[in-house]
Amino acid sequence: MTLVLAIVWNALVLALVPLILPLYSISDETRTLIWIIVIIHNCFAAVIQPFTSPLSSGLRAAGDVQFTLWSSIFATVVCRTALSFILGRGLQMGVIGIALAMGLDWCVKGTLDVIRFRSGKWKNFSVI
Repeated sequence: MTLVLAIVWNALVLALVPLILPLYSISDETRTLIWIIVIIHNCFAAVIQPFTSPLSSGLRAAGDVQFTLWSSIFATVVCRTALSFILGRGLQMGVIGIALAMGLDWCVKGTLDVIRFRSGKWKNFSVI
């Protein structure tokens, strides 16, 4: 159900972009970049986020707060920053590389959460 709602929501956001863009005085190049960034974000948000967010929240609710904290910090600070530099500057993808780095950051975080969930270590914690 979460996946279906995420796809519907992101499709709605994508459908609203043509209505919102004319409100701004922007160049054609900027308009193209906005479309690409929105598509990248919505693809990751529709497919990856419905799995990673509930799993991360579930681990926190089970008492495994420190793991979710440190994995979020690692994924965001290390992976997103490193991938932004690699893709944005190193591969000269610019803002498109940064948008891809954000999505890949979500993939890394999700992978870490799945590994933690499958390990069963989260079962050792108790909620007060």
